[in-house]
Amino acid sequence: MNTEQRLEMLQALITQIREKEFPYEERPEKKMDWSLYDLAQCSELGDILLLIGRIVDVAASRLNTGRLSNKRSPGRPAITESDVVKVLLAQTYFGFSNRRSEGLVHVAYGPLGLCREFSYKTIERGYDPWRTGELLDEVMSLTNEPVRRLENIFGIDGTGQPTSVKQNYENDRRLQRTKKEGQSSVSDKWPASQHRTKHGYVYGVGIIGTVSKMYAAWKSNTDRSKGELRFFQELIQKASVNRPVMDILTGDGLYATRKFCQACDERGIVPITLPRRNVTLRRKGVNAWVEMLLFMLNSPQEYLEQYHLRSISETGNSMLVAYYPQPIRKRFNERKELESDLRIVVHNIRRLCALAYLVNLQLKFNAGMKMEDDWSKASVDEMAATEAG
Repeated sequence: MNTEQRLEMLQALITQIREKEFPYEERPEKKMDWSLYDLAQCSELGDILLLIGRIVDVAASRLNTGRLSNKRSPGRPAITESDVVKVLLAQTYFGFSNRRSEGLVHVAYGPLGLCREFSYKTIERGYDPWRTGELLDEVMSLTNEPVRRLENIFGIDGTGQPTSVKQNYENDRRLQRTKKEGQSSVSDKWPASQHRTKHGYVYGVGIIGTVSKMYAAWKSNTDRSKGELRFFQELIQKASVNRPVMDILTGDGLYATRKFCQACDERGIVPITLPRRNVTLRRKGVNAWVEMLLFMLNSPQEYLEQYHLRSISETGNSMLVAYYPQPIRKRFNERKELESDLRIVVHNIRRLCALAYLVNLQLKFNAGMKMEDDWSKASVDEMAATEAG
């Protein structure tokens, strides 16, 4: 079989897949232990406050930002950065405004392990990234440690969080696609709101585990001129650190590019995407591009089994929409992005609380170094049977 014949077969296969005519054999449906699921849901409220307190303290100890200096200075005692981040995470979990969260400081003072009480203005200032961004990044990394070696297939996808109750990102994305020739085409450009409003979206791109449904990396963005593809190299770098056993990264047709394949190949990751119908086998210096296409041509069933796990990334985005129906409240762009980041971190913490019941995942964090792989009976097969909470 020469190159031209392979190309014709490949293009015919892609067309067959896009037209949904390929005889794909679906995976068997996973069973779910609903008694454990109910237990996890009923226990989440108390567990998540305690876990927020623990995980922020560990992250602060790694950065040496959790304790105040013994040196006294004039004025009121300073408030630790870790206390502010704890309240920001609890505020995000409950969906409270800043003023209501001041009451939350009094109620959750003990479970969060706060050092002192403070006002809603302190909470408001906590949304400045230069104050709490570094600690929040460490918390995000820390949430991945209990599951860092329990899965090797991940998905990448972008989404948008509205800043007004009149907006709906999925609807605007659908309208954007219908304006183009062929509704199956995907645009790198973020959709604009179809309503006459000064509020835009807080766009975001995330890499999520297809088993744990936890984000390994996330990037928020308020600049609509920066498309989704602008951030995948940064995300792959962060995700490969948080999840060192990431072997496969799946993405929709937007990521069917040689640059994406090259970025994955540089870190030993196999890219899995759905190319366009007029794809070519030209390498252009990227061997991973041709290897991906030949894998698809020679083993289409196995290829699609891995590609369709990409839908988990959309599941993660849907979980965010379901749990955070309220729009982004902040008005400054940098604070909007931090509010979006907080939602991702809280999502990961909620998943840890659920997996502790569903697969008996042990949540141990070492303040001095990166945590070793320590769990009792959690396994990939058991985690695959879990559903989004």
